[in-house]
Order: sequence, then C-alpha cells, then structure tokens
Amino acid sequence: MLWRILSVLKNLKRVGFALLLLGVNVSAFAQPPDTLWTRVYSDLALVESTAVLQDIHSIKECPNGDLVAVGYSSYYPPGTPENDSLGGLVLKVSANGDLQWQTFLRGPTRLSDVAINDDGSMYVVGYIVINSLEWAYVSLISTDGDTIWTDIAPIDSSRRLYDLRLQRTISGDLLLSGSSRTPDTFLKRVFLAWLNEEADTIRVRYYTPVEQQVDPRNTRVTVLEQGYLLSFDAGSCGPFYVISVSTAGDSLSSIASSTDPCVQSFGSPFLDELSHVFVARNGLDAGFSKIDSNGTLLWHRHYNPWRALNTPLSDNHGGFILAAQDDSQFYRAGIVRIDTAGVQQWWSFASVNNADLRLQADLLRLNNGDYAVAGVCEYFFTHSWARFAFISRFDAPVFSNTIDAPVLPKEIEISVFPSPFNSTTEISFEMPRAALATIKVYDVLGREQATLLDDVMQGGTRSVMWNAEGFASGIYFVRLSVGNVGVTKKVALIK
Repeated sequence: MLWRILSVLKNLKRVGFALLLLGVNVSAFAQPPDTLWTRVYSDLALVESTAVLQDIHSIKECPNGDLVAVGYSSYYPPGTPENDSLGGLVLKVSANGDLQWQTFLRGPTRLSDVAINDDGSMYVVGYIVINSLEWAYVSLISTDGDTIWTDIAPIDSSRRLYDLRLQRTISGDLLLSGSSRTPDTFLKRVFLAWLNEEADTIRVRYYTPVEQQVDPRNTRVTVLEQGYLLSFDAGSCGPFYVISVSTAGDSLSSIASSTDPCVQSFGSPFLDELSHVFVARNGLDAGFSKIDSNGTLLWHRHYNPWRALNTPLSDNHGGFILAAQDDSQFYRAGIVRIDTAGVQQWWSFASVNNADLRLQADLLRLNNGDYAVAGVCEYFFTHSWARFAFISRFDAPVFSNTIDAPVLPKEIEISVFPSPFNSTTEISFEMPRAALATIKVYDVLGREQATLLDDVMQGGTRSVMWNAEGFASGIYFVRLSVGNVGVTKKVALIK
C-alpha cells in the first residue's frame, strides 16, 4: 500500500511539473490587461503655428512615473529653406496622461531617443543637417523642458544617419548607437559610441558587415551584463544580423539569419539563456522569429491582420509581451502576449474613434509592471490628414499561478542507482536552468559506448534509464554535459 501511495505521489509530481512546462498554470489562464487610458495630444501642432507632427520615436519613464516622448515636427514659416524645416519635439506627460509640458527644438533636427536621469533631467539624441551632411547631437533637457546644453556627438559626418538610440550602460555611461553612410565611399556601417555625462567621447567602434552591399537598418542594442547584443537588418529582404560585442566594444561573434521570410526587423531582439534570438519582424504580414546561435531561422510565425510588432520583453512567466499594430479596420495599437513557441496567447488594443493609431516607439515596460506604447494618431479631415502624438497605457497583466514552481538546484549534479547493477539502472541529474544537455557512456579506455540524452532540458531534476543489455560486464563512466560544464559518475555493470 505504501509503495502505491508513493507511486501516485511521484506521478502527480511529474504531472504538475509537466503543467509548469506547458505553461498551463500561467499563460493559458492569464487574462489580457485593460487599457488604462489613451491620450491624443492634438495641441502639439500648435507649439509652432505652422508645425506639423511627423513622428514619435521613443517613450521613456521618469523616476516619478511621468512619461517622456520624443520625435520631430515640420514647420513652414515663410521663407524657411526646405532643409531647415524640421524641429525636434519633446513632450512630458503625467502617469495619468495629462500633458505637463512640450518643447520644440528649432533647427534642421530630428530627435530619435531619450535617456532619463535619476533627477528627472534627460538627454535627447537626434541629428542635425550641416552643409548637406548629417551629424549626431546630444542635448541635456531640464525637468522643466529647458535646454541646458547641446553638443555634437563624436560620430563621423555622414550622408545619412539612421536609427539613433541612446541608453545607459551597466556602468552608467551613455551608449549611442545607430548606422551611417560615409559621404565619400558611401560605406554603410553600424556604430556604438560610449559617452560620459557631458557627452565627451570615451570610445567609438564601427562595425562593417562583410557584404558591402548591405544597407544596415533598424539598428538596436540590447545591454547585457557581459556586453551588448547589436542587431540590424539589411533592408526588407536582406539577412538579419546579430553581433555580440564585449564591454570594451570588441566584436566577439556574429551571425546572419536566413533571408526568409522577406520582412524587416522592428525593435530590439531578446536573447535567451540558450543564445537563441527572438525578434519581432515588420512587414505586410508581421510576425515573430526565433533564430539559433548559428543564424538558422528556427521558425517564423505570422499574425494577421497585424502590420507591426516590436521589442519582445520577457514577462517572467515563460512568454513575451510585444507592442503591436492591428490593421483590421482603423489602425489600433496595443500589446500582445506570445509564448516561446510563437503561439499567440492574448492581445489588448487601444483605439480612437475615426482615427488611425500608428505604432512607432519601442514598447515600454513601466516600473509598476504596466506597459506603454506611443506613436502618431492620424485623423482625416476634408482634404488632408492631421497627425497628433498619442500614448496608450495598459494595466500590468495578471498571471494565475496555481502550482508552486520547483526550487531549482544551484549547480549540475548526477547520480546513478542502483550501482552495481544488472542490465538496467536509473540516471538522475539536476540542472539549474534550461540548457542543452547530453548524457554519454564511456568505457575505461575513454571510448564512447552510448548516448542516452541529447536535448534541450528545462531546469530542475530529471532522470533517464540506461538499458545495458548487450554491454559486457565492467566499469563504465556516465558523463553529463551542460554547456561547457560536465560531471562524471563511475558505475559498475555486473551480469
């Protein structure tokens, strides 16, 4: 009777862990979040009497919970040269979406990104046109929207600058990234520039794709503890590149994914513990792709009628939250949850009556777990479109967790029981995280005799059986390898 009870408990434990792996306790029963609010800032066009909003490129959160969005407008005062018709735009709103202030930076500028300081001041980055060449620049803006200083960034002048982004490194420096085309040779390359708080140069690194015809676009950088993950694509039908960069800026490795499907990346990639890259892809038929460490496209999922997905963020429950644009009728903007197999779990979209919401800024996760998206809201009047900035905020998703997650071991372990054994023995092993695991059997001369496991396994305790029928009696060594770490256990087969 005791044996039967123990057997039932063991099976229940296995069933519970299987449910955890399948995400039944988390993703299947998670409810899509509510739209807390959507605000359209129609008065932005009045900041200059002849200004027309063009794009909202970035949104970030302040320490006090306020939100800051940056982009650019066109303005057409009488006699203004065409190259001088652009101006940077910064707007700050409260956690409830109320407009706090807006700043319009005159001059041939486009703002691309913003980095918020602990005191609420902020750095904005964009480019300025001087003598038909584009230069990157950084401005420091006060908490009240006043420009404290502006400085040209230490990037070579270019015919074109693309995808300028600004963020903090682990050490607290400013990291400027983007891509450029040189004015003389038209060489296309991506770059990283490390700046101090005065925008002085610490170092600059350029990365040129092997294929010189590559036109780097959609450049993004993911900051990791051990370095950086630099990604970009080669246009709508080119390869997708991922470059691993050290903290010093040295290129460690690079991959180029297959060119199918013929769509562009959109937003920063996500790197899991197995060095798989998850990237949202943009196009007429938007989707989500998984790429292995060799650049092979493992799968691509399409999601109609979406046109845009960007910046997958891990939800810490075995899936991703992405910003998305729904093109079913009037464009809507919102967030979508997708699991690690690319299966859509739920979605939540915001809309404005008789208007299109065009998603532009990367997805932002707020400190309290809420999410925010931003872009341009377009209204069609009698003869033309009017463009205004919009921000939508979504409640933090709630995940129901009905089964306690297992406590993971701190290191890999292996045990064999029974040993000595006759014909069959059980090999149990523990892993601290998901990884590719192999279990192989060797004889006393070090010759491989059998492979018992070669698969990606989740963290926790597992076991495999070794049926040694056909093996001669003697001493064998069972070796568990997880990544570049391995442990070996000696066993005795006696017949």
